[in-house]
Amino acid sequence: MTTYRFDEMPTALDGTGLCAADRQDPFFGALFAKGTEAKWADRREVENGVFNKPPAWMRLQMANRPADALAKMTGKQRALRLEMLGAAGAWRTMTTEQLAAMLGSEELNTDRLGLVHDAWGARLLDDGVVRSIRPGMGCPAQDVTLVRPAKGRAFDDLAPMLTWAELVQVTGGVPWTTGRTDSAYHNVCATEFGLRVAELCDPNVAAVLGETLSSTALLGGGGDFGSKSGDLTIVRRDGLRIVVEVTNRKGAQLTQKVEAWARFQADQYRGSDSRGYDPNVFVLFLVLPRADSDNPGSVLTSTRAAIRQALGSMYSTAYDKFGVVAWEEFFPAAGVYDDTLFTLTVDVPTDYSAKEWEKVPLLNPTAVPTVPAAIDPTAILANLPTVPGVPFWLKPERTSWRPTRPILAAASLTGCAGQTARYGGRRRSDNGFAAGVGARYDVLRHAA
Repeated sequence: MTTYRFDEMPTALDGTGLCAADRQDPFFGALFAKGTEAKWADRREVENGVFNKPPAWMRLQMANRPADALAKMTGKQRALRLEMLGAAGAWRTMTTEQLAAMLGSEELNTDRLGLVHDAWGARLLDDGVVRSIRPGMGCPAQDVTLVRPAKGRAFDDLAPMLTWAELVQVTGGVPWTTGRTDSAYHNVCATEFGLRVAELCDPNVAAVLGETLSSTALLGGGGDFGSKSGDLTIVRRDGLRIVVEVTNRKGAQLTQKVEAWARFQADQYRGSDSRGYDPNVFVLFLVLPRADSDNPGSVLTSTRAAIRQALGSMYSTAYDKFGVVAWEEFFPAAGVYDDTLFTLTVDVPTDYSAKEWEKVPLLNPTAVPTVPAAIDPTAILANLPTVPGVPFWLKPERTSWRPTRPILAAASLTGCAGQTARYGGRRRSDNGFAAGVGARYDVLRHAA
């Protein structure tokens, strides 16, 4: 095992104050040492008196109408504001440090956070706070700000104010959602993992995508696989999608999660070409126990057992499309990563019994090759400029949040198959993607 400090490797974020070495560590930094949630505030709660002493910036925002704050979203710094909203929507929960790194905007990594505050005032984002301890780093405890999509219908009010291209830029062509099921700890760690993979891994990483673009419907060609989503998806340059499930629980919930993905993988092999199924999807379970867990290895053992059970039933055809790795295997200490992260080397079953496992580098196309499919798995790469929440250095022809060409230059704006419906004054195709972006399953899906 060879380890490196985050600051030993040159990255696209060098000199910005936004690198992995500069950001708060959600695991070893003890952001969630006292629980898995942040202290959240949305505008409606504050207006209803839930908080006795809201900070000055909240009082300032409440002095104006939500409609006034909403108008700012399409005013000065429009492009950055919309990319900020799109990233928060794609990843569900993130720190403002992570948001700034994702977009390459040092302005979002300041104490002022005016753009975030405006989105809060418009009821588009919630504001959260956790207390960072950063043990052993010689730093005093400090508050860390988080954002997440706010409940309510504020986005429906924003949508008619956006151009068609901007609507796709913010949503990725999928419906805007505000439901929240995972803890802040879970989502912040998933976001940090995505950023670290994009920043530190093999150049074979073409993109990392957030939760809203990691659903089984998108991964599997639009088939009816329910509403299951991974926490993020890593896209290799040859089109292999590595969907990552962050898990820190044992029991029935873990078993159900593994069985759902095993069923999905089996369907990819059994599906007909006419429905556009594609077996070039790998499911990685990233075991992330709570930082204060007394027995983190038990979750890893339970995850292996759940995979063994699922493969031993009806889903054995896809045994080589599952992997398991513990957070500490990639990140054994604060500010340090193991060289296995560079190639995403994880444990994969050697056969359907899953009694024995072997180390496999997922970013090596020879070790995990793509296979012929009914559709081109690399099509997503041509459409990265349209996808929200992709780290800016992985977007073609972009070096910061500022667009250097029309946001939909890589996508076709003509010919949408299927019925259309109304969404905020914009046409949408019947599968939920933005209408006019391309044929039904031909642009904004991972296997497209």
